[in-house]
Parts: sequence; C-alpha cells; structure tokens
Amino acid sequence: MLLDLDLSTPPSTKALFSGRHVHKIKSQYASMKGRKNPNAGRPSKNNTTALGDRDDESIRKSINRSRKNLKQHFLCNFYESYTFITLTFADTEAFDIRDVKQCVEQFNRFKKRLAMRIQRHKKQEPLKCLGVIEFQDKIRNGVPHFHLACNVTSMTVKELETVWGLGSVDLKRINGSAYKDPKIMYYLMKGIEDPRLNVLGQRFLTSKGLDKPHEKIVLNEASFDEAVQKLKPISSECYTYQSPYTGEVYNEEHLFKHRKDVIYLEELCQ
Repeated sequence: MLLDLDLSTPPSTKALFSGRHVHKIKSQYASMKGRKNPNAGRPSKNNTTALGDRDDESIRKSINRSRKNLKQHFLCNFYESYTFITLTFADTEAFDIRDVKQCVEQFNRFKKRLAMRIQRHKKQEPLKCLGVIEFQDKIRNGVPHFHLACNVTSMTVKELETVWGLGSVDLKRINGSAYKDPKIMYYLMKGIEDPRLNVLGQRFLTSKGLDKPHEKIVLNEASFDEAVQKLKPISSECYTYQSPYTGEVYNEEHLFKHRKDVIYLEELCQ
C-alpha cells in the first residue's frame, strides 16, 4: 500500500553511474527522506510477533541492499579485464573451517598479505577485490569458501596459492564485463540470501580503494534521453516497480561500449 503522499510533490529523476553502466531512476514522487512516516515506530517489547516481523523485515532489507550494492560495485570496478578467483580451505586444526566468522578473519589476513605483495613487487595498481561467501553443503558439510572478482591479473595460480596458504586456488581470467559472462554475476549473487551470513556485519567482501558508483540528479531528462540514444548503448533494459515512499518507479539500465560515453552523460547531470 502506498503512503498518503502530497500529489503536488514533483517527480524525481536521478542516474547512477557505474563503470560503463548507467541506471536512470524516475520516481513518481520525490523522496520521502526527511519526512515523518506516520506508520513508523518501534514495536512494543511485549509484542513479540511485531519484534519478529521487524527482524525479518530488517534482514530482507539487508539482503536487497547488499544485492544492489554488490552489483553496482562490481559494474563500477570490473568492467574490463579482471580475474575470478575461488579460495578453498584445506582441512586444518588451526581454526574451525566451518565457522564463518573465523573463515572471514582468515580471508581478511589473506587480503592484507596479497595487497602487501602487490605493493612490494609493483606489478600492478593497488588491490581491488569484491567477493562473496558460499557454503559447500553437498561435499563438505557446510565449509565456507570464497568467490572473488579481483584485479590481480599478473599472478599465477601457484603464486596465489602461496599467498593464500590455507588450501587451493582456482583462477579464471575474464576479458570484458559481467554482461559478457553472466555466470560471474550468478556466482556473486546466488548465496547472498544464505541465513548463515546473518551473523556477519556484511553479506559480501570488499577491499579498500574500490571505486564507488556516482548518483546525480538528471536536470533535463529530454536532453539526457536524447544523448543516450545518440551514444547507442550495447544493451538496454526497462522495468517498473512500486515504492511505498515514491510511488511508481521507472528504471532504465544501459551498458555502453566506452567509459567516455558514461562520463559524458554524467556531465549532463547535477
């Protein structure tokens, strides 16, 4: 159900720029940010059902937010050549390989070792990686392992295994964006809803220095749309959904061949 909004509120159009990807979002009403929601309020501590519903709702929002952020960060940072790496744990008594928190601690140490090695050898730009946790339920009774999109393109599997030092490494070199190999996006997205991730502060893994998507207001929608058509995107997708805060939301997603086309569209916005 939509909130009772002032129909005089003007529509809002903005665009999100990520690498060679542009996402235009046109809302029926301006954002409700800063306005009081009459339905808001903390449920009573005595109302256990309401508290349970709130927890479920919070988890659902976390999953949706993580899925969106993961996709945008991926498109923003890995739209050309990159590597797709899988890190698997060998059996050990040094720590519990079935404890996801301990496994993430080990991953964070690996990430620091890898960043230091890259910096020391000066083989490439600083480390960028974006990854997810998947649980090996069928073959190893729930042991986590990691899938990473990474800019480490100059190291061999053997070199990476030495830095990892906790098991095996699988390496696949990718030329192009996620749109060229949709399996990569599938691997990154498929486990993000796993309830075992609820104990973590995040549902996906990142390194420092990742480029972030830019959001800007579209000042002249007609000029923006005309420019999009002239630049001839490689692929486009349109869809709508209903928001309780902004009414009907119309979306356009475009992928361009050149990064410079996206920069040009960004300059048309505020």
